[in-house]
Amino acid sequence: MSDGASIKGVLYVDGNHYSFNNNSVPMVLMLNGINSRKEDNIDKAYQLVKRGFSVFSVEQRGHGESTGPSGFLSKEPHDMVEVLDYIENRYNFPNVTHIALFAFSYGGGIGAILQAIDNRIFTTVLYHPLTSLDSFLSIFPFQNLIGSTSTIRRLEEIQDAFDIANETNTENLLLIHGTSDTLIYPKSSIDFYSLLNGDNRTNIEL
Repeated sequence: MSDGASIKGVLYVDGNHYSFNNNSVPMVLMLNGINSRKEDNIDKAYQLVKRGFSVFSVEQRGHGESTGPSGFLSKEPHDMVEVLDYIENRYNFPNVTHIALFAFSYGGGIGAILQAIDNRIFTTVLYHPLTSLDSFLSIFPFQNLIGSTSTIRRLEEIQDAFDIANETNTENLLLIHGTSDTLIYPKSSIDFYSLLNGDNRTNIEL
């Protein structure tokens, strides 16, 4: 990354597709939850590969083999922009102009921002996404989650999806949120859906 952090990921792709050089293989960027590793959700990646997709599963900074302290949403979306740049420049098989984003929990919070700032993301599925820091921190104090880190000076200055995503920069979005989640309240996804005017749109579903 531009600040020296090293971000690790794993690629799942059919062996025949890897040799393609025409950027024709549909691509999924998978972002897992907090404290997860790139190998998590391999069952879902396998099912996607069986259906013809290539899957890039990425560890966030401070997770697994990735270095650098967590920025807790302040750095991670921009890390993923650099990851997409790397994929675009390194590989010839994936379609990098119409990328699907599949993200979970903390990764969903990163993904909600990423899809708003990078137009290579064409469609997005967010599962129990951490879209609202205010809602999350009201029940789980920040210091209990991540402790002190030099990359986070002022927590209130971190922009979450509610600050960045809007009707103009968000489309082709599916939000999935179970009603029994007691860590990331379902209301945050309902409110995010409302922020995006989901009731009056056909390309956003909850």
